Parts: sequence; C-alpha cells; structure tokens
Amino acid sequence: MLIDRIKNSKLVKRIRLLLGVSAEQRNFNFHFKRSTKMISNYLQSAQKEKYLQIGCQSQLIEGWLNVDLLPKNLNVVFMDATKPFPFPNQSFDCIFSEHMIEHISLEQGKFMIGECYRVLKPGGRLRISTPDLKFLIQLYLHPEKEIHQNYVKFSQRYFPKHTIVTDVIVVNNFFRDWGHQFIYDKKSLAMIFESAGFNKVTFPPVHESSDTRLCNLEKHGMEITEEFNLLESIVVEAEK
Repeated sequence: MLIDRIKNSKLVKRIRLLLGVSAEQRNFNFHFKRSTKMISNYLQSAQKEKYLQIGCQSQLIEGWLNVDLLPKNLNVVFMDATKPFPFPNQSFDCIFSEHMIEHISLEQGKFMIGECYRVLKPGGRLRISTPDLKFLIQLYLHPEKEIHQNYVKFSQRYFPKHTIVTDVIVVNNFFRDWGHQFIYDKKSLAMIFESAGFNKVTFPPVHESSDTRLCNLEKHGMEITEEFNLLESIVVEAEK
C-alpha cells in the first residue's frame, strides 16, 4: 500500500530519528490510538453479550474483542494484560485466554486475573488454558509411555539437529523457552482465581464446557497437534 511505503521510506525514517521517536514508540502510538476507538465501538455495538479474548495472536474469534500485546493485523486490539485493562467495570460476559498467562510472571498473572474479575459482569465466566505442570512431571516420571516418547521426538524441532533430546532436556527447556515465566497446576490456578473473588472454579477438558459459549475455543492444537495439546494443557473456568 502507498501509505505503508511512505511510512517506511528513508526520508520519513530519518525525520522520525531526528525527532527522537523510536520504532517501538511509534508502534505503540499507532496501536494505542486505533485500539481506543475499536474498544469504544465494540462496547457500544448492538451485540447484546460482549466477549473478550486475551492474547489472541492470529486466532481471532468472530464476535469477540480480540486483544494482544503484539497485534498481527488491524482487527486485533492492542492491550498489555499486565497493566490495568482499558475497560469499565462489568463490561464483558465471557473472557477467554489460551496459552498466554504462562508468559507473564506469577504476580502479573494474579493481576491479570484480578482485572478479568473487575471487567466481567456478575455471573460472567472466565476460561483460561495454559500448560500443566503435572504434564511435565508425568513426562519425566513415565518416559516409557508411548505418547511421552512421541512428545519428546516432536520436541526435537525446538533444538539444533545435533542435540540428543531427552525427557530431562524437554522439561528444562519448557520452563525457559518461548518466554515462559510460570507453569501452573490446578492448585495454583485455583488459588489465584479464588483470591481474585471467583467462585465455582472447575477444570473442564480442552474444548468442553458446561457453558456453550466457551466450548471449542482452544486452537493451540493447530500449532502442536491436537494430541499434544490435550496432553500438555490444563483448562480452568470460573464464575464471577
């Protein structure tokens, strides 16, 4: 597009450099300005129920407000989930986030869950999918299982070709790679949900929910195969 060529031209880049505006700041300013309008339009739309997906990456859900720290297209709203959410209290009926919370610290995760509670309507539901610590423990304790052996073989793609990948290497890498900062289990998830004020905390299977609005939302299997998504993921749901 012409506007993109102009924005990326050497002259424009030189002017921005002289003005002291970094590429990071320009990117933030661009997304912040347009996202404010997109949020307002969504919350004021005729759609009766409002839904929020946090950390959507490229997996947008139609009819939802899809937000991400690094929007990959213009249909995604910029939002940093470690900072106060740009929404009024009691704005949403449902919130969903998949394989995102493990990329922020435990304290930031607690803050994020607290903000989810704030912006949910009474009776609203929060659903989060994230890697399960128990899966990593079982991978190490039972290396003889076929599915665990297959997972270790699958994980070879994340290492240099000459690396001999074992269960120990996969487990250690899982805690450090992809920006992972904290791997949860049922106890830790229940703790932060309940401390935020949520009740009726449950742990349904991937894709399943007692609330039809929250069924079949997970897309992580498209990246690592559905078999391994079921193996490594834990899902938690709760009601405000």
